[in-house]
Amino acid sequence: MTNALTPGGLSQRARLALLWGATGLAVAALFATRLPQPRAYHLFADTRTCLGIPNFTNVSSNLAFVLAGLAGLAWLGSQRGRLVGTRFLERRELYLYVAFFAAAIGVGLGSGYYHWAPSNPTLFWDRLPMTLVVAALAGGLAAERFGGRTGVAMFVVLALFLPGTLVYWRASEAAGAENVWPYLAGLNGTLAVVALMVLLFPSRYTQARHVLIALVLYAVAMLFDTLLDQWLFSLVRIMGGHAFKHLVAALSMFWLLWFVLRRRVPRGLLT
Repeated sequence: MTNALTPGGLSQRARLALLWGATGLAVAALFATRLPQPRAYHLFADTRTCLGIPNFTNVSSNLAFVLAGLAGLAWLGSQRGRLVGTRFLERRELYLYVAFFAAAIGVGLGSGYYHWAPSNPTLFWDRLPMTLVVAALAGGLAAERFGGRTGVAMFVVLALFLPGTLVYWRASEAAGAENVWPYLAGLNGTLAVVALMVLLFPSRYTQARHVLIALVLYAVAMLFDTLLDQWLFSLVRIMGGHAFKHLVAALSMFWLLWFVLRRRVPRGLLT
């Protein structure tokens, strides 16, 4: 069965070359420049205290990540042995998505901790679980296309490498030569390669387009990180753009659960 997301006329070898080329560019980008973490990043538009919680909207909006993670784990747990063969062809894939939703809970807790008292030390704990979310997602999507062993191997490599860029950032700051660039390039480069992988290689399951929608939602969320933070707060006064970013990024996780994992079936089972 032809996957509409796979460009016509490209051989498997050509698509692999494109993917490896993009991976090489992402690795090269790690060394492109040196960038200290801007201190202005910690200055968010909405700093109001409510119910004794400082930066209330930025802290409380992280509940959306916790709910997304709990919803995912609850669904995976409720299905028990019925998922393998119907929603997952291999148990390894199932475990990768368990890791994804568990890490999503970590994102909510880590980001809430950071926004309670924004600083570089707390920002580390905000970003750490996000690296694991990206590692698990990359592994899960690779498993759908290249098999469970490849997916697990990708997860392990990224789950070591991406947190390592954060350790490097904090170590470089302590050494007086702060450089957060490898983290930014590593995380976003990984997501770019993952998006290309989804476009170039057919999944063994239906609902592949909804994976791209989830990735687009995450990309849209990033626009509100700092760029549109003050603008949205000035416009609606309910929350700043950064809190809205949390909600949209969590929506991308819900989207993956609701429209991809719950509804997909292996293509070999289609009649």
